[in-house]
Amino acid sequence: MEISDLKLGKVMSNDEIVGFFKCSNQGGMRRSYKINTLVLISDYTKSIYEDWWEKDVFYYTGMGLLGDQELVRQNKTLYQSQTNGIDIHLFERFKQKNYIYIGQMYLAGEPYTEYQMDTENNNRKVYIFPLKSKLVDFHIPTEVIDHFRHDRQNNVQKLSNDQLEKIALKVKPNRAERLCITQVYSRSIYLSEWVKRLARGICQLCLQQAPFNFKRCTIFGNSSYSVVITWG
Repeated sequence: MEISDLKLGKVMSNDEIVGFFKCSNQGGMRRSYKINTLVLISDYTKSIYEDWWEKDVFYYTGMGLLGDQELVRQNKTLYQSQTNGIDIHLFERFKQKNYIYIGQMYLAGEPYTEYQMDTENNNRKVYIFPLKSKLVDFHIPTEVIDHFRHDRQNNVQKLSNDQLEKIALKVKPNRAERLCITQVYSRSIYLSEWVKRLARGICQLCLQQAPFNFKRCTIFGNSSYSVVITWG
């Protein structure tokens, strides 16, 4: 099968990606010199990186787990992709062993830097690459997002208050919006859980004790910090 025959939304294993694209079996940016492609993996199951969609633009965080990132290796490859002739292909991973093919992408704007946590929970500079679909946009089915968020929410609830606070206070709230088969707002589950804990069982909208009426009360927080949460 040729790359042009690869259908959007196809679910592949890691081994299948390696065999198909002739690339490495690990890492989020996998270059193949044999077929001149760069495979990007956005792994939401375990990655420390913060990748997100804003409608039809995908913001991909560059390579480098510890310390400030630099425009070297595959970061440089992606940065120069408008002139070096390499083809960019994106996969998203919401479930162990399942990689969903989003399609061929292109660099849609100038990369910029922001600060995210590294593997030692220190703020560091990372490169953000704005990408767009080169051909036809593919939208993840809503049920895939819902199932993934349910699993992550269960994991987040197991965190201690100290662990959750450290993560939540470094999260940039309400910046992610992706187009699915139905539109979904990708809220930070860490920030959502932390603000609900700060409320101490009192809804700051209706001032009633838990359990909250999620359909009526969509704001959780206290006088010093609140966040709007959309409940589907």
